[in-house]
Amino acid sequence: MGNFVGIMLEEKLAMGQEVVQVITKKDASGLIEFLKAQGYGVTSVDAQGTTGKVNIIYTIISRKDHRTVIDSIHRFNPRAFYSVEDVKSVSEGVFPLAGNWHGKLFNGRRKGK
Repeated sequence: MGNFVGIMLEEKLAMGQEVVQVITKKDASGLIEFLKAQGYGVTSVDAQGTTGKVNIIYTIISRKDHRTVIDSIHRFNPRAFYSVEDVKSVSEGVFPLAGNWHGKLFNGRRKGK
């Protein structure tokens, strides 16, 4: 029961960061510009997939923003492949100010280290 309650609390609090990777054959400039306008740092790479040229987009987001970002991916390209992974720590990135207050509190570094 304790594990279940802990998992539910973690999902509700949505603390931490995630890396979102989007792979698309479609032009991704609209999605990239939207994410940048929302304050997210975006890295885009032209790559070669099994079926031809693709664009890979990486962004680090707050777990609180998960649904908003995934909905945006679907809006710009409903057929895009994406994956989301938890991130243990992040440094030197571009993050939206409103959603990143916890990043300053829990940045994985102790004072004086």
